[in-house]
Amino acid sequence: MTGVQTCALAILADLFARHPLPGLKSDIEVVGGRQTQFRDELKAVGQARTDASLEAQASALADEANGLFSQYRVHFAGLPRVSRRPELLVRLMGALEEVRDRMAALDSQGLRDPHNQGNQDIVRERLASWQAELAAIRKERQASSMATIVGELGTAANAELEAYGQHFAGQSRKTRDLKRLSGLVDRLDEIHRQMLRLQQVQPNPDNGRNLAVVRDSLVRYTAEFDAIEELQRS
Repeated sequence: MTGVQTCALAILADLFARHPLPGLKSDIEVVGGRQTQFRDELKAVGQARTDASLEAQASALADEANGLFSQYRVHFAGLPRVSRRPELLVRLMGALEEVRDRMAALDSQGLRDPHNQGNQDIVRERLASWQAELAAIRKERQASSMATIVGELGTAANAELEAYGQHFAGQSRKTRDLKRLSGLVDRLDEIHRQMLRLQQVQPNPDNGRNLAVVRDSLVRYTAEFDAIEELQRS
């Protein structure tokens, strides 16, 4: 899972900068190699889509849109706005706008598929909704004090730690839901990014303690993800 691997690489690099142990360097090389392999696979997929029929490309774009909708649900739907990172939503919107434009380009190339036209309507509606949500997130965060933001991030982190304890700690790896763990790690990584940025801009004792807990948890959860994935593949 790229989100989990990206999270692992960032954390390992941070740890190596503070504690340059040989074992950490080896782990960084392994995770970095996985990311390179994944990027190569993405290029191959992109080329395959270009060579595909217009109908097949339209189907692939619908899948891409659904993937972005899923990411929105994981990171934003029903979650407190103060602890959400606006930059992530901006990135999701940019990706969805690209999907919208590629869907429209298929029409200009001669595709006459009502499903593709209907998907464009859905994408446009979703973009408008996300734009409104982005404005609401920014407004709530701007109106919040530093102490409030630190507290909200701590609460959000605790919710993820409790979810891990409920669904993964001490339970059979063979039966664990990797998709659930991936979402948990991705959300916790977003919280880690915000805590780290706050600590760099304005050091805060409570945020510093929370940051250490979240960083350690991410290392453990990422390792657990890899262990579960390997066991379930065997």
